[in-house]
Amino acid sequence: MVKLPTCCREIVVRRGVMLFVFLVSALATQCALADDWPNLPDGRIVLDIKGVQLALPKKGSDLRTIRFSSDDGRDVARPGGQRWELTLERVLESPDEARDLFSRSGTIHVSIWNVTGRNDLWLNKFDRWQLRTLQIGISIGAPAAVANCKAWDSDFRQLSASLTANDSRIADDGWAEFVRGRSPVSRTFVQVESPAFISDLTCNALGSCYVPKCLSPDVGLSYEFSERVHNRTSWTTFNAKVTDVLRFVLLDLIK
Repeated sequence: MVKLPTCCREIVVRRGVMLFVFLVSALATQCALADDWPNLPDGRIVLDIKGVQLALPKKGSDLRTIRFSSDDGRDVARPGGQRWELTLERVLESPDEARDLFSRSGTIHVSIWNVTGRNDLWLNKFDRWQLRTLQIGISIGAPAAVANCKAWDSDFRQLSASLTANDSRIADDGWAEFVRGRSPVSRTFVQVESPAFISDLTCNALGSCYVPKCLSPDVGLSYEFSERVHNRTSWTTFNAKVTDVLRFVLLDLIK
């Protein structure tokens, strides 16, 4: 074994102590930042955005893919007139900045994308592969947050009301299909026999399906998925799984 001179041993010890102090300090800082937001027993933090509570992970690989933004009001824009955007990681690091932007913006958009190919669970809870291609969007702040879902809700209700008994558009699986447009063609579906929390959706010619829903007078929801991955035969099961995700994230809006 090589024996270091006394001066070298002292340098090694000092550097080891400095590294230990740095690691402890970084860990303490991360914990302190997370503690700026209320914590749930399962490790999630709770963000209050205009009275709407979102429960999100405070660690894991989703911190940089969960994003918050607003497209209204130049007074809260970044320098140069660009709209602001924060990752969940930044929200945890700078809670005061996040709270200020949340309070000054009329409408907040929250994007929660499921990125497959990662080793951990999505949101530290859900199997990524079972929910692959899923992208969730939540808009908070009336009236802009619910303008889109209100328009779709009216459209879905009109389509449902147009159905008659033994209507040929209602398939054996309970989904009524409405083909719309010519180039490109889109298809809108309404579940009339076994309605659930999610019972309406629309798919475009590229196989991208879109689900809009108003959750309250000032909270609009939408999510997208690939029809090629989750086809019609699996919609009931898939939408039920998505509802579980939404219930996990939106503490008070989905029972």
